[in-house]
Amino acid sequence: ANRVRGSAGVKRRAGFLANRPLCAECEREGKTKMATIADHKTPLWAGGAYLADMLARANKKRRTR
Repeated sequence: ANRVRGSAGVKRRAGFLANRPLCAECEREGKTKMATIADHKTPLWAGGAYLADMLARANKKRRTR
């Protein structure tokens, strides 16, 4: 997988969360909690791609991995 690391990765994740600030699972439940994590829907080690539409918005309490 073509990973973006260091400050470039931090900036990319921050930009993703700035454009989509709410936790996706919380939104589906009708709650408005801020997302604090941009996590891959499919882990990179399992063949996931590093694309914005492959990221999930979550907060620390919702993170499952």
